[in-house]
Amino acid sequence: MNVVYYDNLEPSLTDEATAIIEVERIYCLDWDSFSEPYWQELTRIYDNLPGTVRFPEPEIPWWFGQDEDTPPFLWASVEPPGLQVYGVLPLVDWLAWDNRFQSLAAKLPMRVLK
Repeated sequence: MNVVYYDNLEPSLTDEATAIIEVERIYCLDWDSFSEPYWQELTRIYDNLPGTVRFPEPEIPWWFGQDEDTPPFLWASVEPPGLQVYGVLPLVDWLAWDNRFQSLAAKLPMRVLK
């Protein structure tokens, strides 16, 4: 299955000289279909994405940075419509992260957008 997503903020360059972009994407994971094995798989996926994952707050994973005040950073949050991902980071890092996430998450339950 393909990973279903939509962008709340179209990925856009914030600094052309360094190819830094700002992204806000919702991956339409179907939380109602998530059982404990799916939550465990999502945690494994987090650990296998580019950048070092850390959890500065319970259940809010971060990659590439320490806080939102100093890019690069990327974080994810479980929200009703799906997994919200927001960050400001180099385009090459975003593309690597997004491609890897979509590859690893393809077997997770997804909602279909209408």
